[in-house]
Amino acid sequence: MCLASALWARVERVVFAADRHDAASVGFDDAVFYEYFENDNRGVLMPVSKLDLGDPQAPAVLEPFHTWNTLGSRIDY
Repeated sequence: MCLASALWARVERVVFAADRHDAASVGFDDAVFYEYFENDNRGVLMPVSKLDLGDPQAPAVLEPFHTWNTLGSRIDY
């Protein structure tokens, strides 16, 4: 989410001093996240699925997008 937020905010540059190994050495171990993205069997850690647009819930899910698309004060990204 941090990366996505920085990309959406059009942050020009990110500077960091400690890498993931430095963070892990003091207890902030994100190895499971890296393993998640490298693993073909991602569903074991956290199943992720896309709602079929033919599903009866789909119109409600897409409503915020339709509202945004017709909002006069929106800022295009």
